[in-house]
Amino acid sequence: VGWFITLYLIVVATFEAIVLPWMLQMLIPGLRGTVLYSLFGSEVTLDAVLIGAAGVVLITFLNYRGVRLAVSFQSIITYGFLAVVIVLLAAASATGEAENLQPLFGSMDASPWWFGAAWIFANTAFFLNGFQSVPQAIEECSPDVSARTIARVMVGSVLIAGLFYCAAILCSSMATRWTELAGTPLATAAAMKDILSNGILSKVVLLAAAFSLLKTWNAIVLMASRLIMAQARQGLLPSRLGAIHPTHATPGVAVLFVGAVSLGGMLLGRGAILPLVNMASICLAFTFVLACFALMRLRKQHQGAAPGFSVPGGTATLVIAAVASFVMSAIALFEPLFRGAGPVPLEWLLILIWGAAGAVFFGAQRKSPQY
Repeated sequence: VGWFITLYLIVVATFEAIVLPWMLQMLIPGLRGTVLYSLFGSEVTLDAVLIGAAGVVLITFLNYRGVRLAVSFQSIITYGFLAVVIVLLAAASATGEAENLQPLFGSMDASPWWFGAAWIFANTAFFLNGFQSVPQAIEECSPDVSARTIARVMVGSVLIAGLFYCAAILCSSMATRWTELAGTPLATAAAMKDILSNGILSKVVLLAAAFSLLKTWNAIVLMASRLIMAQARQGLLPSRLGAIHPTHATPGVAVLFVGAVSLGGMLLGRGAILPLVNMASICLAFTFVLACFALMRLRKQHQGAAPGFSVPGGTATLVIAAVASFVMSAIALFEPLFRGAGPVPLEWLLILIWGAAGAVFFGAQRKSPQY
């Protein structure tokens, strides 16, 4: 479970490294450089590689040098992003029209509307998963922060994220008819384009999105490095990956490992974005299933109450969560086949490669003298 959640986190870091140059290319059209190669139906340009690599180096440096530096960067970017987004959504809703939301349920092709809704449901685990950054940094929190406060922050972050996505979709669709936005690569930016005659709000959206990528990226690297450190401590990965830097007090080797793998993934280019999102969704949803069954087992072992956990609704809640998570993972797993991604989709290959790498790491650790 830990190894595949690590894959999800590194996939998101790779996603950010690929999308950041794309955002900047749309913001500054003249930025597009020499085409280096084509992969998965998309061209990879020199500027995209350089910008993505610079982002990897920046985020890796922040997390390598110390958690305080990384958290300060995170706070500045987060509060600035929220302020800009609130203004943009207010402008879109104030100038938009409710008629643009029609039809409420529709399709841009021959497929039924619920097919797209099912795909969104399958990717919900990916979109709303920021809450995991809270427990994975728990060793570095203030001693005054209680476990109850941490739990409330996790639940609250999921609710706020859900409201944010709903507000963004609703306001964008009011500003510009959703049937016109469905075919655009960055729908929110396209929706804001005509609110002001010079299209300045569209550029503001792209700039805010670029900063938001850095915000998410920074949190993801913090999470991934701590999770790798925890696995190394438990003897599941080489002990070197759990080493703490003597000066910066960070899991330095784990941070560098995350940076190196995400740098390699970035070279796949923009054509790999959809497979990467699907792969992250498969990993997350399936680990949710395993987590639910693990908690059921703990409750059974301890006569219905696992130590340190309480579940509103008891076992029934866990069963519902496990079934819903299983449906998420199944849709995400087989969606590439419906999309025509070939007999063996890229996301399946990458998951198999990552699983094999984990087996090699675990085997090497089992044979080491320290095990």
